[in-house]
Amino acid sequence: MAKLMNVKTLDMVNGEITKVEYDGAVYEKVDGKAQIGDLVTTISSWGTIEVGENYIVIDTRSHSGHDYVDVGNNIVGYQEDFVAYRKTSANPTTSLDERVSTLEQRVDSLEGKGGEQAVEYREVKREAKVGELVKIVDAYYADNYNNGDIRKVTASNPETNFEHAHVLIEPDDEFVLTKEYVVLEPINADTITHEGAEYTLVDRKAQPGDVVVFTEATSRYVTNGKPYLVDAYDLIIDDEDDEISVYNNDSEYGRTPANVKVYAPATPKVEPLKVGDYAKIVHSVRGLEGTIVMIISTDVPTHDYEVEHIPKIDDQLYGADAYQLVRATDEEIAEAKAEAERKAEIARWAKIGRKPNEFKKGDIVRVIEDTGANEEGEIVIIAEDGANVYFDECGDKYGCRPHWFELIAPAESRFDDE
Repeated sequence: MAKLMNVKTLDMVNGEITKVEYDGAVYEKVDGKAQIGDLVTTISSWGTIEVGENYIVIDTRSHSGHDYVDVGNNIVGYQEDFVAYRKTSANPTTSLDERVSTLEQRVDSLEGKGGEQAVEYREVKREAKVGELVKIVDAYYADNYNNGDIRKVTASNPETNFEHAHVLIEPDDEFVLTKEYVVLEPINADTITHEGAEYTLVDRKAQPGDVVVFTEATSRYVTNGKPYLVDAYDLIIDDEDDEISVYNNDSEYGRTPANVKVYAPATPKVEPLKVGDYAKIVHSVRGLEGTIVMIISTDVPTHDYEVEHIPKIDDQLYGADAYQLVRATDEEIAEAKAEAERKAEIARWAKIGRKPNEFKKGDIVRVIEDTGANEEGEIVIIAEDGANVYFDECGDKYGCRPHWFELIAPAESRFDDE
């Protein structure tokens, strides 16, 4: 049998065709093997056969461990080369275009809109947020809603176990499991969600990192209304898992700037810095980019903030404006505090003319790491320069390491050892 023409799509779920119509008959997608009389669509290419061609099965057979589908005209392929649709009715149901139009009208009715204010929606399988519209596609939990119902979400309750995640919907806060609905995302909205990230509509051509949504593309490689992520080479992964360019002005494809909506990654909302917060300098006239500061005051006549550098610079406070700062991460803060402590330790030892942990005979020290003979907190005396030997309270000598102690009183300050 020849390749079929004018096969009409009647229904889609998440970009996948689930129902078609041909020659006055309706066919629904089946998950099993194709049978004689089924309508099949090729999903692999071989010889002169291309992906996306439609045929009617005239025979099936098995040989040498393989299952074959015969669609006539000496065209035979493996079962896995086809998606099968089985005849369910001699009278076609409403077309996909008509159903989308009906869906838009029902959504408009829910939102009190109509006419030129109509909003186009796409179905997305994810957990819904409060205020979003959902469409029931697999009614299971309650009897007060049916497949096809469109409701607004009044509460969202995500759970660690996806099977238990649910929302409450209008009008009576009905409990609906995540598996029962799809989210209706406005196609012409200013913002969309894709793979958990927020994107904002922009008026420019697509760039790496953007998400694009085709509105009137004629290409069989993309689905209008479906989001595609633009990679570092200005390419997208099409519906056949191949890389293609975002734009192609050829009339066969119709992927032009006029019918491609571009969404850029949304800039996250940033809370203003307040007193006690830590920030990193990103713009400086003194070459201090990367320095961590703490906000000391937000009431400064000439700047947005008064800040203290971590570690301190000349024990002074400095003025800074909001554009110069970004909030510091926990790691950046920890590193800055550690560096400040290191510099403070160097300064303390420098006051007595020594380097850190440069112990001398006669220093009085506190044990900060159990020595085996003395516990943390006990007071002992360094017996030799270098802190390799110490005296305990009984005058007994023990070997040691400098990092076991902290200095309490240097030998030079003792009046009892003159």
